[in-house]
Amino acid sequence: MVIGLHTVFGKKIFRMLTGFTVAMLLAFAVVLRFTVFRDLQQNARLNIGQIAERTADELESLLDDMDKISLYISTSPMVMRAFNGAASGAVSSQALSLQLVSMITSITIPNNASRYRVSLYNHHGNFMTTGIPVTQSRVNSVLQANGYMKWYESLPVVHNRGNITALKNDSWSDSETRFVSLYREIFDPILLSKSNGVIEVQCPQGLIADILSFTGGDYQCALFDSDGAMFFQTDGEWEADAAGLFGAYGRNAAMDTAGEHGEYLYAGVPVGDSWTLILAQAKDHAYGVMRPITLLVAAILTGSALAVLIAAYLITRRMTEPLQVLTESIRKVSPEQTALNEDVSRYSDEFANLNSAFNEMLRRLNVSMEENVRRQAMEMRANMIALQNQMDPHFLYNMLAVIRATSSEGNNLQIALTCDYLSSMLRYISVPYDEPVSIGQEIAHGENYLKLMKMRFENQLDYEVNIGGEVDIEKPIIPRLSVQPLIENCFQHAFKNALPPWRIIVSVWNEQEWWHINITDNGQSITSEDILRLEGKLEQFLRDPSDTVFSLRLGGMGLINTIARLKLRYGENAKHEIKPAPQGGTSITLGGKLND
Repeated sequence: MVIGLHTVFGKKIFRMLTGFTVAMLLAFAVVLRFTVFRDLQQNARLNIGQIAERTADELESLLDDMDKISLYISTSPMVMRAFNGAASGAVSSQALSLQLVSMITSITIPNNASRYRVSLYNHHGNFMTTGIPVTQSRVNSVLQANGYMKWYESLPVVHNRGNITALKNDSWSDSETRFVSLYREIFDPILLSKSNGVIEVQCPQGLIADILSFTGGDYQCALFDSDGAMFFQTDGEWEADAAGLFGAYGRNAAMDTAGEHGEYLYAGVPVGDSWTLILAQAKDHAYGVMRPITLLVAAILTGSALAVLIAAYLITRRMTEPLQVLTESIRKVSPEQTALNEDVSRYSDEFANLNSAFNEMLRRLNVSMEENVRRQAMEMRANMIALQNQMDPHFLYNMLAVIRATSSEGNNLQIALTCDYLSSMLRYISVPYDEPVSIGQEIAHGENYLKLMKMRFENQLDYEVNIGGEVDIEKPIIPRLSVQPLIENCFQHAFKNALPPWRIIVSVWNEQEWWHINITDNGQSITSEDILRLEGKLEQFLRDPSDTVFSLRLGGMGLINTIARLKLRYGENAKHEIKPAPQGGTSITLGGKLND
C-alpha cells in the first residue's frame, strides 16, 4: 500500500495531485522569473499612461473653459457693436466699461470666471477688465506707451479661433504670478473678417500647478509648448531630465505614449493643439512597490501547495468514492437544474453536510445573479434618466443675458416669447421618468431651442425645419431628448471655429418602412478621426454604461447618449449615420423601423 491509501483510484488521485503540485511550483518559478516582471512593467506603463490622460483631460477642460468664455463674449452682439463704435477712437475706456460691464458680468460670474482675468482692449488703447485685479499704474503705462501699437500688433492672435500661449509674465499687474493667456478677436458686427479688438482670458499659474500636483506616487510633470520649449515643471531640478523625456516621447509617440528613458518611466499626452504633458515616475518607485507583493504571492502559493499535498493524503483515503459522486452531481448542474440531487444518506455526516452546503451555495448564487441583473437594469435606467435631464447651464445663463439685454431695449413682446420658449423647454425636460415621446413632440422641443438661439444670435443664425408630407408626427415613439441634443451639438462643436452666418436644417421623412431624422449644419466638417472616436465611445457606453457615464463631462454625452438610447429601444431596428455634409459641415441621421 502507498501511504495507507486502500484503493487503486485513490492512489492515482494522490499521484496526480502530487505531480500537479510539483508542476505548479516549477511553472510558478518560471512565470515569476520571465513574465511577472514584464507584466508589472506593462501595468506600470498602463497606469502612468491613464494618469497622464486624466491629467491632460483636466488641463484641456481648463483651457476649454477659457475658450468658451472668450467665445461667448466675442460673439455677443452688444460687445461687437460697442467695439465697432470704439474703432474710431472716440469712445473712452470708462464709457466702454459702463456700456458693457453688465453684459460681461452676466457671462463671467455664472461661468465661474472669477478664477481668471478677462480683459478687452483695442488698438486705440480702450481697455476694460474683470476677474483677477490689475495694477492701474501698470495698465496705464502699457496703454500710454509709445510702442503700444507695435505691442498690440505683435499679440499672438489667430484669426477666427482662440490661441493659447505658454506661461508668461503679467502685462497688467506688478504681481510676480505668471499667467497663461488665451487670445481671441472681437469681430466687426457687419464685416466679420474685420477685427475691432482683442479678448484676453488669463489663467494664473496656480490653477495649472493644482492640476499637476499629486499627493502620492512620486510623480513629476512638465509642460512643453508647440516649439518644444518647457514652460512649466513641478521640480526645479528636473529640467534636464524632462527635456530628455520629451525627446524620447517625440521619437516614440507614433508607437506608444508611455515608455522608459534613463531612470524614469514616463508618459506623454498632447494637451489641445499647442501643449504636450510629460508625466514621469522613477523606476525604483514604480516597480519596487510591487516586488514585496510578488514575494508574498509566492509564499502564499507555496504554502497552498503544501496544504494541497497534506489534504490530498487525508481526503483521498476517506472520500474517493463520495467525491466521485459529488463531481458527477456537480457536472449535472445547469440553468435548468440548480441543485445536487444525489442520495448521500449512505455516506458520512460530513459528506451530507458538504452536499447541503453546495446546494445552499448554488441557491444563493442563483439569487445573487438574479439580484445583480435587476440592479444593473435599474442602474441603466437611472443613468439614462440622469443624462436625459441634463441642460447645459451656459445655455440658461446666455438666455437670461438675452432677456436682460432685450429688457433694456424695451421689447416686451420678444421678452414674453423668450420666456414662453424657455418655459416650454424646461417643462419638457423636467419629466421625472424615462417616458418616450412622438416625433412631433421632439421636433417641437428642438424648434423651441432653435427659436431661442435665433433670438440670441439674430442674423448670424438661420434654420429650417422640414417634415415630409408622408410623416405621421404622432408616430413613431422615440426616446425623449433625441433631437435637441443634436442641434445643440452644432453650436458646441460645428460652429465653434466657423464664421457666421450659421445654418441648421432639420428634416424628417419616411422611406421604405423606416423613419428618419436628419440634422445638417454648415459649420466645421467632422473628420473621419472624429467619427471613429465617437463610434468608439458609443461602443464603450453600450458595453458598460455605469462606468462610462460618470467619467464624461456635462454636455459631452449629447450625441452618444441619444444614439445609445435609440439602440436600447429599437435594438437591431435602429440605425444612425454621422458624415461630413456635401457642402461643408456635418450631417447626423437617426432612423428606426416604423412598426417598432
